[in-house]
Amino acid sequence: MEIKNGLVQWNGRNDIPCSYVDMEDGSRYYIKQDLSNGNHIVTTSLLEAVDPMTKAQNIGLLGADGTLLIPCNNRSIKVVEEV
Repeated sequence: MEIKNGLVQWNGRNDIPCSYVDMEDGSRYYIKQDLSNGNHIVTTSLLEAVDPMTKAQNIGLLGADGTLLIPCNNRSIKVVEEV
């Protein structure tokens, strides 16, 4: 799994950073948040990745090794940190 970075044009701006992962099966996941354990909260929708005002519906969890741990059919994922 290789994380790639790019710039996206949206809503009159052309400098919005976006990180994404292209999988071997041809699917693409846009990273919304990197977690401390190496996993990533991802979405399959570029719009959800770059526009925080968009209602999320395609949120999932990608493991550090590239396996899809939670399918991208959720509205949100709550991060629970150990104390």
